[in-house]
Amino acid sequence: KDMNLGVVGDSFIDKYHIGITNRISAEVPIPIVKIEKTLSFPGGAANVQANIASLGETGLLLGLAKQNYPTKNRLMVGTTQIARWDEKDYSNPFQPEDLQAFPVLHALLVADYGKGAIQKKLIDCIISNVGESGVQVFVDTKQNPVDWLGCPNVVMFPNRVEYNQFALQYDWFPKVILKQGEHGISLMQFGQIVLTSPSLVRHVVSVNGAGDTVIASYAIASLAGAEEKYCLEFANAAAAVVVGKPYTATATQMEVDSVLMSKIVN
Repeated sequence: KDMNLGVVGDSFIDKYHIGITNRISAEVPIPIVKIEKTLSFPGGAANVQANIASLGETGLLLGLAKQNYPTKNRLMVGTTQIARWDEKDYSNPFQPEDLQAFPVLHALLVADYGKGAIQKKLIDCIISNVGESGVQVFVDTKQNPVDWLGCPNVVMFPNRVEYNQFALQYDWFPKVILKQGEHGISLMQFGQIVLTSPSLVRHVVSVNGAGDTVIASYAIASLAGAEEKYCLEFANAAAAVVVGKPYTATATQMEVDSVLMSKIVN
């Protein structure tokens, strides 16, 4: 069935300045990079939305009119990143009314990079609305997850560093999807790992935005009614696709199917 997935959170512009270098500066011992091209991609919440669309579903990026888009600039020599600098590194807070002007959602995906888009007032509004509507909520946050504890139907998506920082809080959640990089993705319930899907990554080019791909792909598989094991495998396969590409990337259904098929064959 067609899905409407709302996305709220910090959106970025991921800008890559790509060049070549063949000498060291006489001023300071750093390479002189001659920029040959500049590429821009949606990042953060906008990348979550882009991944939803790439997988063939409808992702509605909420509150667009009020957003400030921080720019993450990356200096690249080939596919190697040698510097990063951020501009306008904040997001305007979303307001409760930003959630009200959209059609009925099958799920809400929250990409909270801690830049200001997600405040407690908004979280409380989401929780009260979810209690009434039963909408599934998927949350990826770099902040303390404690404000989400009262949310029905919530699934949390910390990486290993985020989980270790806030383990006491995460261990109160009935459903946590733990992103462990080369060790794959695990389902945790109240602090216990109950299921792990090994990584399907064969070659890493760039991990930028891979977490956005995981939350988007897992949500789609879950909402389609897939079993938990398949949801984890689907998210792992999508992550394997995007980390094999340069820059901030998305995965298509055909690419994900190809990774899953190669797993079966091998």
